[in-house]
Amino acid sequence: MYPHYSKYLTHLRFADDLVLLTEDHKELQYMLETLNEYSNSVGLEINIEKTKVMTNVTKLPVTLQSRNIEYVDEYTYLGHQISFSNGMDKEINRRITNTWKKYWSMRDIFKGTLPNKLKTKAMEVCLTPCLTYACQTWTLTKKQLNRIETTQRAIERSYLGIKLKDRIKNSEIRLRTQAKNIKKILLKSKWKWAGHLQRLKDDRWTKITTNWYPLGRKRKKGRPFKRWDDPIVKVAGRVWTRLARDRANWKVLEEAFTA
Repeated sequence: MYPHYSKYLTHLRFADDLVLLTEDHKELQYMLETLNEYSNSVGLEINIEKTKVMTNVTKLPVTLQSRNIEYVDEYTYLGHQISFSNGMDKEINRRITNTWKKYWSMRDIFKGTLPNKLKTKAMEVCLTPCLTYACQTWTLTKKQLNRIETTQRAIERSYLGIKLKDRIKNSEIRLRTQAKNIKKILLKSKWKWAGHLQRLKDDRWTKITTNWYPLGRKRKKGRPFKRWDDPIVKVAGRVWTRLARDRANWKVLEEAFTA
């Protein structure tokens, strides 16, 4: 849960895909049973096989209809893999795998006789969104960002028919494809999303959860995990949440962030 004064985020809903959020095991059990009761009253039924539990503390039994709910270490919700460990590695792996699957499902286009200009257009319309889905919310390391760039370059080489042993420079490949740099696409999307968030009304949960920091808790010793807004802070400073409210000034800073 994310406390904000007297508010607590207890659930997320998108159509019939629901997430229940709580810090207490007994409360979770109560919430699940209550949801099941109200669902049954309107002719709906919870799919126990698809229902999972995630926690970063002790795993205590959670049941529904006398059946134990399975605990998992990661779960894909609305197309995005959520995990308490491994940072973004598994999600990046999944994005790359799905993008290559999409590429090979379109082999007639990419391996056909179309002009390179049209192949690049197909890549940017069909593959780039697959590779960058939900990138506005990502917290990436340099290594992860490099992997995404490497994937884009590999796709470009593939539809150009160029092999690594040909030893053609990346700059030459980009000159032939005229593709937009995926790193810039990622960073621009995140920057625009950050600005949009801060211009929302203060009572929007999207804004509340993004700006929330746990009070009275210290980070563990050693190298800390990277925060979502760390790259933004490097460019705009700690007061970036105020700067972002000015659309014109925020646009000016965008170039420095995406460089």
